Amino acid sequence: MVRGMGGIDSPNYQIFKQKTMDALIHLRNYRHLILNILLLMIDSGISDLKTSDYESTLNQFNERFLPSMSNTAARERYGEYIDDSVNAAFAEMMEYMHRIAVWFKY
Repeated sequence: MVRGMGGIDSPNYQIFKQKTMDALIHLRNYRHLILNILLLMIDSGISDLKTSDYESTLNQFNERFLPSMSNTAARERYGEYIDDSVNAAFAEMMEYMHRIAVWFKY
């Protein structure tokens, strides 16, 4: 995906990264509403929201919003998460495997 945007240093990737961080900060401001909606869904049968362990699940979900940080610090951390995922070895390995599969296909 990053390559399709022109690479890590491209303006398109930078716009993508900025808008992603903006969206995460916006959602972060509504985390209590999101958590309440998830709490209402406990009995829905969704396997990740098991009735017996819902407190742990909601706490983990809440922690992903980085509630103890300011918006500025959270934005910086989200940027680090994005950079880490782009540079992840697994993603590179999957891309390599995809290229090999495409090569064998043709």
